[in-house]
Amino acid sequence: MTSGMDTLKTLEVPATSRASLEGHKSMTTMDHAPRQIAVKVSPAGDKLITSGANYLHMSKKDLVEEAVRFYLDARREEMQAGMRELLRELDGTRASRVAMLAGMTREELDSVGGVEEDD
Repeated sequence: MTSGMDTLKTLEVPATSRASLEGHKSMTTMDHAPRQIAVKVSPAGDKLITSGANYLHMSKKDLVEEAVRFYLDARREEMQAGMRELLRELDGTRASRVAMLAGMTREELDSVGGVEEDD
């Protein structure tokens, strides 16, 4: 019997950079052997991944990796705008770093006492 809980699927994460379909290098976050990570998907999502991988004659892992790469590439401008927004909030002060990590604005941080800056 299956419950309504999400299904965990395991995908292998490449440990070395490799060229994507467009010839761009993938970002690498580690230099040692590949590891497995669990990706949580709904049963309906798992059915879509399974069907898509089957009909495209590729592994589920490869389908998910390519789909994520495609999705993020399609939303690259939105991602860059979000990064620029975050960088605008960081002005090199301890207060800006604390506010960002706490999920507060500088004004909210100041209203609760702020932080002491290092000299």
